[in-house]
Amino acid sequence: MPDEFHDAVIALTEDEFLGRYSPWQPMTPAEISEMLRGCEVGWHLWENYNGALRPLLPGVPDQPECHQVWVRRDARSPWRMEFLVDRVSTEEEWVFKHDQSVRVPWDQALHQIGGIWYLKPELAMLFKAGQDRAKDREDLAVARLAPEERQWLTATLEKLGYAEWAKLAAGPHAES
Repeated sequence: MPDEFHDAVIALTEDEFLGRYSPWQPMTPAEISEMLRGCEVGWHLWENYNGALRPLLPGVPDQPECHQVWVRRDARSPWRMEFLVDRVSTEEEWVFKHDQSVRVPWDQALHQIGGIWYLKPELAMLFKAGQDRAKDREDLAVARLAPEERQWLTATLEKLGYAEWAKLAAGPHAES
């Protein structure tokens, strides 16, 4: 997939994106649990590869480079879920797909909220730095990070070449 296409998708305003791809209707973890209970059919799965959507059909292999799956009830319904497909992590470590030198043991990469395991915010912010959208900056501004998590994120963003994001992650009290 050419980089121009990816750049064009990233450049879309929120309204333009929704006009092309339909809105999201997020679900809580409890709603997801209830929806999937005993569910075998009835959902449309689409792989999202650099902004290009393709249905996942029985017997048709997915793109090995695809790292996202979007889910909705049917073609006219809003998107309900997004699953991130991790193709680089190991049994021992979470590995950042954009720079595999960034590795964190699983017991430090995840945290549990309400019985559901999530990727820790400082790791999720690494993905958002690469897109650098206003809504991603807002997420960074409200992220609840312990001082050591904020320091790790700042250092890792610097290492990855996201100098502007590293400054933002360091917070307003960081030395200039």
